[in-house]
Amino acid sequence: MELKKRNLLQMAFLAIVTIAVFAGSLRNGFVWDDNLFFIGKKVYKEFDLYHMWFSLANGVEYLPLRDMSYGLDYLLWGERAWGFHLTNLLLHLANAGAVYLLMAQLVTILSPADEDSSFASRLTPLLASLAFAVHPLQVQAVNFITCRNTLLSGWFFLLACLFYVRYLRAGGRLAYTGALLSCLAAFLSKATALSLPLVLLLLAIVVCRRGVRQRVLSLVPFFILAACFFVAFREIGARTAVIDESIVVFSASDVAGKLSVALQIPLFYLGKLLVPVNLSAEYDTVLATSFLSMRVLVAFGVLAGLACLAILVRRSFSFLGFSLCWFIITLLPVMHFFPTNPVVADRYAYLPIIGFAICLATFVERLKTVRWGQFAPYAACVLIAAWSAQSIACTRDWRSDVTLWSANIRTAPKQVKGYGNLAATYWGAGENDKLFAALDRGRNHVSLEYLIAYYRGMVHAQQGDLVAAKNDLQVSLDYSDKMLKALYALGYVQQRLGNYEQAAVNYNKALLVRDLDASGYKKQASDNLAAVSAKLAPQLAPLRNKVAARPDDVEARLKLALRLDQLGFFDEALTNYQAVERGGIVRWQLFYNMANVYKQLERFPKAATYYEKCLAINPANVDALNNLGVVYRELKEYPKAISAFQRALERDNRFSFALYNLGTTYFLMGDRQNALRTFERAEQQFPELTARLKPYLVALHES
Repeated sequence: MELKKRNLLQMAFLAIVTIAVFAGSLRNGFVWDDNLFFIGKKVYKEFDLYHMWFSLANGVEYLPLRDMSYGLDYLLWGERAWGFHLTNLLLHLANAGAVYLLMAQLVTILSPADEDSSFASRLTPLLASLAFAVHPLQVQAVNFITCRNTLLSGWFFLLACLFYVRYLRAGGRLAYTGALLSCLAAFLSKATALSLPLVLLLLAIVVCRRGVRQRVLSLVPFFILAACFFVAFREIGARTAVIDESIVVFSASDVAGKLSVALQIPLFYLGKLLVPVNLSAEYDTVLATSFLSMRVLVAFGVLAGLACLAILVRRSFSFLGFSLCWFIITLLPVMHFFPTNPVVADRYAYLPIIGFAICLATFVERLKTVRWGQFAPYAACVLIAAWSAQSIACTRDWRSDVTLWSANIRTAPKQVKGYGNLAATYWGAGENDKLFAALDRGRNHVSLEYLIAYYRGMVHAQQGDLVAAKNDLQVSLDYSDKMLKALYALGYVQQRLGNYEQAAVNYNKALLVRDLDASGYKKQASDNLAAVSAKLAPQLAPLRNKVAARPDDVEARLKLALRLDQLGFFDEALTNYQAVERGGIVRWQLFYNMANVYKQLERFPKAATYYEKCLAINPANVDALNNLGVVYRELKEYPKAISAFQRALERDNRFSFALYNLGTTYFLMGDRQNALRTFERAEQQFPELTARLKPYLVALHES
């Protein structure tokens, strides 16, 4: 395609505006996850290609091309933040240029035959690419170094589209190979690029008037490639806890709930595209999970209405259907079918914005044919200018963690992460007064008691008051028993106090937590556990020696298993429990202990089997009933879970955690009435559970 002088001038203008809007990012530092996942990592600083390509370089994702870009940044800029930001800006600039070129081709394809579709005479590609480049929703992707995957995959995504359109129009192995290799590169840069084959299918349908079937068949390798990466990404996401079914979203674990959430997500982004106000690094938006919810019905109505409108005007305004399809297809990977955190984020809209930008630009072009329509381009320029000004202002919020999370608290006061991250920033800076002031500000909106207790414990530990630190850290774990950093900290405090048994318990629990561990708490816990184990070896040695000398002595094995179990060495404990069972011992205590170990190791089917064995002998064991309910809930066998909790409450109506667990089961099922009734009863009867109940009650009241 020949670029004429006017087109080059338009692209130069696009570059100037984009740089002017985001030049402020070069003054920003590293924020949020930048310092956790990328900055300071040895694999990037040493440009370790082997680990980039044959391991999870940052411990979370397999994205080697993204990782190579960080390595190159280190080679070029060292650890100077402005250099990393410059790379982000240049990638965004390249993507804006690619949108311009893609739009230029689509104009000639999708415009009615009786219209002048000369590339050189239209401003539509410029307007579309400007809307993409400067929209305030793009601020996060450009300013957040962690969003390098979004920008890099966006480049390869658009490059694949350009190559494939060229292949559709002119054929040629070179264009096809370029599209396929670009597709592979996009997958190696970010998982959300998996929607690319569907976008290429959309392009094949709109570009090819004839021979569509043959062109569609050419996409088979793309879909096979996407399927392979989908399996790999899903496995890695589950293993590293990026995909997490335990996220507290009302009814988010069932199909109906997921579909309800998925319907609302496009409407959320449409709202932010049309009226980009109250943008946040992390949103406190709560999405309804019932098909009968008004928000879900409105979302369905709006999407269905847009689809019908696109069909009705397909001949006169074919861009509407194309734009809507692009928007929905590129949103598919982030529509929460696989629970991740966050549910919605500005960076997720990076590619979907293109659909919106195309629709906006072509709509403005069409308005020129109606009365007063000649003013439409001027109105569009005012809109672009307003978006640019807002993007410049929002870029300042990303200057530091303090400015970022302070802004987040203003725009999303019910999002706990804003307060937690601001507190962590102040903790790192040694500004403890500001830390507790930040947490205190959020207590009216969210449950922060566990964080207040955690940082109070950390301050006491810092001051050398280890007993007070131990007590506060235990309080934080009473609120949130799988808080990785609190488990590690409590283990460390217990170790310093000489309580090696309790230190081992907490270190072992920390190693079992599935949370993302960017700060390396598990590595530290593992190292410290080795030292603690050496301290405990003398008391375990007699038990181990006795078992080694007399392998058939089941009572000796049972004593060893119980001691290992108490210390949190679950794998070794289980091995000995199993040997005891094979020795013919049939006791409810044995089965109960084995079930608990299986539960700790998240081997839930086995845990259920052994709780049932325990209850067959001792049906009055309310702890076994409660734990059985928890296991069935994890297995999503909700009726069995409810039955177990109810049986526990029938035997002990003051069993607070059975009531709490019953409520969470109703919550996950989407039974709003029973969940609300159960939680309100728990709040009334057991005030000590208030902090645990608060997130669920907020979600229920807002769902």
